Amino acid sequence: MSKQILVVLKDSSRAQMMGWLAQQNGVEVLQAEGGLPALTQLERAQVNAVVCDAHLDDMEGEEFRNIVRYEPGTQSTPFFLLTDKAKWSAAFPQILTLTLRRAPRNCCITCCGRFK
Repeated sequence: MSKQILVVLKDSSRAQMMGWLAQQNGVEVLQAEGGLPALTQLERAQVNAVVCDAHLDDMEGEEFRNIVRYEPGTQSTPFFLLTDKAKWSAAFPQILTLTLRRAPRNCCITCCGRFK
């Protein structure tokens, strides 16, 4: 079974680039443009990780993460909250590596690409 991630980013060009990078590494990608569409995606598919902007149009990334953590089917899914648009490209290789190796449950990528 292949790995699958959900990418929830406001910027569609960034989401497409992350999708392309993930596919180049053998990871399937589901994309959503906001928290509510992403929740619908999570009801329909089991993913290995979620990558999300800190600020979405319909809710904050922290709020979305809390909802994902509350649901029994997704509470142990690794969640990567990207807090700085300028540094996402540096953080994404780490996300892919951790997705392929099964990341810890409470990962959060910060602007510098370190985990907190």
